[in-house]
Amino acid sequence: MSPRTLTRNARLLLGVFFIVAALAASSDAQSRTFTQPHSPSSRIHPLVWQAAALLQSPNTAVQEALAPDAILLSDDGEIGVEITPDGSPSAAAEDLATLGVRVSDWSVSVPLVGAWVRPDQLAALASRAPVAYVRPMMPPVVRTGSMTSEGDSILYADQARDHFGLTGRGIRIGVISDGVDTLAVSQAAGDLPPLCSTLPTEPMSVCVYVDPDRPGWNNEGVAMLEIIHDLAPEAILGFSSGFSGVSGFVGAVDFLQYDFQADVIVDDLGYLNEPFFENGIIGTRAQRAVDEGVVFVSAAGNDADIHYQARFDPLGDCVEGVSGDCSHRFESDGTTMDDGDGRTARPMAVRVFAMGQSILQHAGGVAR
Repeated sequence: MSPRTLTRNARLLLGVFFIVAALAASSDAQSRTFTQPHSPSSRIHPLVWQAAALLQSPNTAVQEALAPDAILLSDDGEIGVEITPDGSPSAAAEDLATLGVRVSDWSVSVPLVGAWVRPDQLAALASRAPVAYVRPMMPPVVRTGSMTSEGDSILYADQARDHFGLTGRGIRIGVISDGVDTLAVSQAAGDLPPLCSTLPTEPMSVCVYVDPDRPGWNNEGVAMLEIIHDLAPEAILGFSSGFSGVSGFVGAVDFLQYDFQADVIVDDLGYLNEPFFENGIIGTRAQRAVDEGVVFVSAAGNDADIHYQARFDPLGDCVEGVSGDCSHRFESDGTTMDDGDGRTARPMAVRVFAMGQSILQHAGGVAR
């Protein structure tokens, strides 16, 4: 089902620090509303179990205190998850549908199925034969800024049009971002061409085609379409939202490359659960598009001011995946940590969940 089933401001859930605190503060209430197995299935990521418990908690104060940055939730109380199938994605998607799970995306090109799961479906989900692993569907980082671009003159695109007559005629450009909520407003103002009446399969007048299954939400997609239309005013434009997890992003690439038949695909999204130093699912899919002749341009972003780096300081003897306490001690000298706004926190150690790669390579390495 389309991401349009989410609200405009789809609720996001729980940084890992807040999860631990919230569960400790409301364990009694949760035990009356949500039954988590004594030994939760190792097939399901702990954050998904924790999200389910919090969703069932009647403690509204706990809910209001949560930070919006880790798991996508639907307005109907479903948890966004990405499932690694044990077998083909299509067979897994069919099996999940019989369980009543709402499947949103799957692709034959990658071993991943996007879905929306109710808390009471988790135990049954963990027991399904086609399910190898279930991880949270994390929201991406949107790389587009809020200022109007001056790219037309900075890139000398205006001069290229004047001197060489390059207007984008005959080129199809696909955009992947969050959404196009105000598309009609931009079209009424003359900043974007009208909607395509059908999926463009032959040369036709300049228009915008929006993926009916992935229209997304919010407006960064509109901003990107406007900038591209300024630079290449005769190009046909397409849009597909990549905001519903890694599986949704891959689905957007599939649509733009094969259905819209894009010559160029651009995106401004970054998923922090993708590997840092090698291609993950998204990078591999983008590379395949390039190998098949598509020009793929992605906003790299700059996370210099929002990252954490320190030498890995385990609480105990740590052999990753074998034995010992591999929790990282964020503050080793016994002092408090200041967040910059006058608030302090007690020293703590947190088990880091690596979802895209092994981020704690060895005890002498670096924690990020």
